[in-house]
This record gives sequence, C-alpha cells and structure tokens, in this order.
Amino acid sequence: MPQGFCGVFKYLIPGQSARLGFTLAEVLITIGIIGVVAAMTMPSLVAHYRDKQTVVALKKFYSSMSQALNAAIAKNGETESWGADNFVNSGDSDTGDTSTDDANNKDVERASISPFIKELKLLKDCGRKADGCFTDVKIKNLNGTYDRNIERQTRYYKVILSDGTMLALSGGELAATSNFEIWVDINGSKSPNTLGKDVFMFAIRNNKFEPYSTVSTGDMVEICSPFQNKDGASRGYNCANWVLHNENLDYLYCADLNWQTKTKCK
Repeated sequence: MPQGFCGVFKYLIPGQSARLGFTLAEVLITIGIIGVVAAMTMPSLVAHYRDKQTVVALKKFYSSMSQALNAAIAKNGETESWGADNFVNSGDSDTGDTSTDDANNKDVERASISPFIKELKLLKDCGRKADGCFTDVKIKNLNGTYDRNIERQTRYYKVILSDGTMLALSGGELAATSNFEIWVDINGSKSPNTLGKDVFMFAIRNNKFEPYSTVSTGDMVEICSPFQNKDGASRGYNCANWVLHNENLDYLYCADLNWQTKTKCK
C-alpha cells in the first residue's frame, strides 16, 4: 500500500509517478467541464432565487396591505361607508388622449379608495395622473398577449410604496362599493412587467384584502398557467392566490400542476 500523499497520488492516477502537477491541457479541460456544468445549472439557480424573492415580497405585501385595510376600517368604518371619488375617466386609452373617444372623457363616480391610501407608507403619490407611479407600458399577460397600460388610465389611483413597490387601485361601481381592484408590481419599474411573474392582482371584497381570485380548484390553465389547453393559456389574473398558498411560481415551468395533488414541479 502506498504511503503518504505522494504515494496515494501516484497510486490513484497512473502516469503521474514522474510528476505531481497537471499539464496546461488537463487544467483547461477541467475548467471547460466546470464551465459547461455551470452554464447548465446557473439559469435554474437564478430562476429559483428570483422566484423565492417574489414569494417573500408578495407575502410581505399581502400582510402589510391587510394591516392597512384593517386600520382604515377601524378609523372610517366598513368600505361601504367610504363615499365616492369623482374623476374624468380616460377609459382604456393607452395614450391618455380621450378627445375622440365618446365612451370616455366623462365624469365618473367610483367607490372611494382614499381612506385606504391614507394608511399606506408612500414614497410617491401620483393620484390619477401618469406621473411615474406605475410602469408606462402595457402589462404583459402570462399567455403572451398584452393587457392595459395602467399608468395612462385615470380610473387607477397610482402610488409607490416606501419599499419601491408600485400600486394601482380602482374603486368599484357604487352599486358594489365593497369591491376594489388592485394591481401591484412588486419590483417597481424593472422588467418583465408580466402578470404572474412580477405583476399580481388583488381585491378588497367584503372588507377583506385578498387575491383577485380565491379559487383553489379547477383547471390550472384557467387560474394561472402559461401553458395551452383547448381554451388557450390564462392571462395570469389569478396567480397571487397560488403564490401565497403554495409559496412557489412553479406554474411557470410545469404544465401538470393542480391544487389537489401536485403543487410543485418536483
């Protein structure tokens, strides 16, 4: 049996009896192999880290918004008693020019979101103007199509929270004053500006802050999935509920997830 490091080295690696080092070619080959392995694994590691950050940020957002709503209700009563906000509606115009749109450019009355806004810790308050509180692009849907440009629509009250999160809120029709539509971009103006990735939807219903959809059954494609079925892929409106409950974004990578038996890719 060989003794000491040198003996073991010579025993394990034939041809090394005359030398203890490696040739340049051997070093380069080893580095090349390491590089290939890193190139294969790094994207998945980066995606996993990014997804974990998204889960943490969304749960933090959900908790802080729930606390803000409870504080607003304690001071102002239930949402049905919050009154109304009046503004000139720009409709779904992405340019902000409503002069030729007969359906818009009109005074609108919606349920007031002001008591809730007052409970938020803000970095910037843009109100209903296009003033940099939401990304000035059309939000991309999970299925690859494009949705609305929230920044250009006056029905959304836009703010930036103290941690840089961008928030857009819209009160419901006065006939349903307990309903509020809320969009959040958890990484601010950074890309990808896509529903189900960094943009998520919430709502205030019956005096509770909750994901836009609380459905936890049915076809994942209808709830939150970029994968196609006979009806096409989903836009991503309902992804927040999945992320909060299952603490992952695995719907981006696996087509066979479901609420009952498979909530992770692995």
